[in-house]
Amino acid sequence: MKFKGKGTSEDSRIYFYTPSQNAKKMLYYPVVAGEFFCNNEYIVQREKYDSFLLIYVVYGCMTLEQNGVFAANKNELLIVDCYKPHKYYTNNFAHTIWLHFDGGNSKEWFNDFQTQKIKCSSKIADRILRIIDNIKTNESAYDISSNVYSLLCKISNPESNLHNSRLELINAAKDFIESNYQNQLTVEIISNAVNLSASYFSKVFKETTNLSPYD
Repeated sequence: MKFKGKGTSEDSRIYFYTPSQNAKKMLYYPVVAGEFFCNNEYIVQREKYDSFLLIYVVYGCMTLEQNGVFAANKNELLIVDCYKPHKYYTNNFAHTIWLHFDGGNSKEWFNDFQTQKIKCSSKIADRILRIIDNIKTNESAYDISSNVYSLLCKISNPESNLHNSRLELINAAKDFIESNYQNQLTVEIISNAVNLSASYFSKVFKETTNLSPYD
């Protein structure tokens, strides 16, 4: 259905899904999904919205404020725990395809990520659009759950997503070090610059470069 709210164009669409009680107990399920064309008036700030959220940026830029600040550009995905306070917005323009979901092991899946922005292919957007089609055509709860699970597996694929995300983070950290080596750098300062915890940053840096950040 068409959606016209503050900061979104008339081309924006939104689709709600109401899972059965059995689906809530046993399956992954969508809550609401859509495709938005946003301008600089678009902002969402909430204390809580019971679900997890995926925002794929087709083009433009969407910024998330939760556990740090994450600016996602074209072909990047934001991952949001909407059970906790969160805020996202665009300062200019963003075309996004997005999905609120829950059920299954959604919380454990989110907690396993450690970061809330990854680089990924347009196939992620295609899979979210497939789930939107499932909602529009009233597919069975099991078919929809299967597609949500498949989407999460695709996002979690370390070869296609996490590896690329790690390389981007490490390259950003290297650039930061090269630009600030004359200052008294610490692991905490460098990790903050790439929006990671110091412990996780040290682990990823060592695994990727075979050197510690100190080295």
